[in-house]
Amino acid sequence: MFVIWHRRAASSQANSSGVQIVIPYWLGWGPFSFFVFWNLMNIQMGFWQWQSISHGIIGPLSRDKLHLSEIFAVLGLSILLWIAAGREIITLDTGFLRVRQEIFGIGWSRQYLLAEVGDIRTDCFLDPKAFGQWNEAHVRVALSFSYQGKIRSFGRELGMQDALNIEKTFRSFRPSPRTPD
Repeated sequence: MFVIWHRRAASSQANSSGVQIVIPYWLGWGPFSFFVFWNLMNIQMGFWQWQSISHGIIGPLSRDKLHLSEIFAVLGLSILLWIAAGREIITLDTGFLRVRQEIFGIGWSRQYLLAEVGDIRTDCFLDPKAFGQWNEAHVRVALSFSYQGKIRSFGRELGMQDALNIEKTFRSFRPSPRTPD
């Protein structure tokens, strides 16, 4: 049976200033093993190419092949780090919604005024590789909201239950808009 790798379960914690939701990016041992193999092969190819160049065996594309293997090794290592240690941190406080993506504490974040954030919703679809077989494991989920006329999203590839829990947490934390008297 076809398996879609989902992230590990999201966790949330609330304190007096707001709510913090952590979504890890671990996709499973299959993708992790593939990128370990990918990196080892690219490093080995680069090493062989470097040895050939240093021994005077230089072909017309030797240096290009060396640089290409370096680029692929760096790309593979970056993806491997993202799979192993990447995470999204969603923070809700009284005035802002912050979405931070990081690896080992280093990353980038976006900040949105909570008053301008539209209602959050769960967007789900059946993975095309499931060949029409509906099963909860084949459903891919992301969370999205509107902000200044654009749709923003986070938490791609979540499991359905995690996405619904995050949506529920957001709705319970966010104060409902006031109606005029």
